[in-house]
Amino acid sequence: MYIRVPYFFIFKIIDVQQGPQILEKDPRDDKFIRCALAANAIYIISGDQHLLTLKSYQKIKILSPADFINRL
Repeated sequence: MYIRVPYFFIFKIIDVQQGPQILEKDPRDDKFIRCALAANAIYIISGDQHLLTLKSYQKIKILSPADFINRL
């Protein structure tokens, strides 16, 4: 038996836009949010406490790996 697996994008090249500071306590993490925005991401999966404290940004949910797995 042959099962065909659909193809998934492994990467996407995006243009990340600069903007105002998002995370006050660690502005270096802003790059992850800006990247997710540019890629129209639904989730950011991270163990970073500054990002996890935010919980969401615009329509992007920020989850720990365990919370993401539990949502599946």
